[in-house]
Amino acid sequence: QPEEKVAEILSTSKIFLAFSDLEGLPVPPVEAAFCENYVIGYTGNGGHEYWTPPLFQKIECGDLASFIKLTHNKVEEINKYGHHVSQ
Repeated sequence: QPEEKVAEILSTSKIFLAFSDLEGLPVPPVEAAFCENYVIGYTGNGGHEYWTPPLFQKIECGDLASFIKLTHNKVEEINKYGHHVSQ
């Protein structure tokens, strides 16, 4: 997608799922967080320093059960309380 379209999508979304695997320092999760998205997923092995709550929730690479559970829980939280950063 062009940068403008990505910015539009990120500004209207609430959750970003990061499936980066051994990517180093993945940029899309950071961009999503700047747009106030909750980021759930893999760190790409380069994002450990910033991959912290409340915006970032780390999932171990390949742990799909946790991916599903945490995403479901975040959707439930947003539906119940609205889109805000939980502490």
